Amino acid sequence: MIDIHNSKIDISIGLDKAGFVNIKHPISLSVSDSEITNTIATFDLCVGVDSKTKGISMSRFISILNNNQVINWNEGTIYPILKEIEKEVKGIGVFYKVNFDFMIEREAPISKQKAFMPYSATIEASLKYKDNQEIYDYKYGVTAVGKTLCPCSKAISDYSAHNQRSFVTVNLRSNKPIFLKEIADLIESEVSSPIYPIVKRVDEKYMTELAYDKPKFAEDVARGIYARLMDDKRVTYFYVSSRAEDSILPYDAYAELEIYKYTN
Repeated sequence: MIDIHNSKIDISIGLDKAGFVNIKHPISLSVSDSEITNTIATFDLCVGVDSKTKGISMSRFISILNNNQVINWNEGTIYPILKEIEKEVKGIGVFYKVNFDFMIEREAPISKQKAFMPYSATIEASLKYKDNQEIYDYKYGVTAVGKTLCPCSKAISDYSAHNQRSFVTVNLRSNKPIFLKEIADLIESEVSSPIYPIVKRVDEKYMTELAYDKPKFAEDVARGIYARLMDDKRVTYFYVSSRAEDSILPYDAYAELEIYKYTN
């Protein structure tokens, strides 16, 4: 049967990436030292394409993914998959991204009611070469939701202050593993108040008063996380974004920063 992938190319130019995106696939991974989650993830698998190749054999991505029933997806288990893609698909560099949701059981602060709280996570990995040296890059992160209370509103009002639901993302590289739960805990400790999947009136009172005593702008949240990660010697790189859905304006307050501390 004719192989169109290896036929003559019409426009001789290389491509940064080509592959499959939005692949749904089950995964299992540790979110803490005692918790393993099973979830459905969305994968992007790509390679770079040289100027002489018309197309790549994309079906091999799916075969490789299905043939690697990984017990626990992490930096060590992803690397062999990238090497297999590199060998079988024959691209210039390999690019891997996976997005997924996971759950952590959380306890309400006063009533101690328990329920599962949802979080989002991302893992990105790549395999490239520079001066014939292999470069393996791996970073990962979490998006968590918290509550922030506006410092300006509190300062100018005789009573009360407006609140926001804040979406905070932390992505990082590290020289030692950092569990996703630890990243989620960090985010929730730097907002005005965490939110919980179940609250009774005593919890609502506690959360309201906690936030009032700990007002924060989007900028404050980003800077607070910055200070914590700068002190963490495991972290070699990090990116932080803080987006607050403003309750008195039709748009969101936003802050972000990116820090390269040192190489692994």
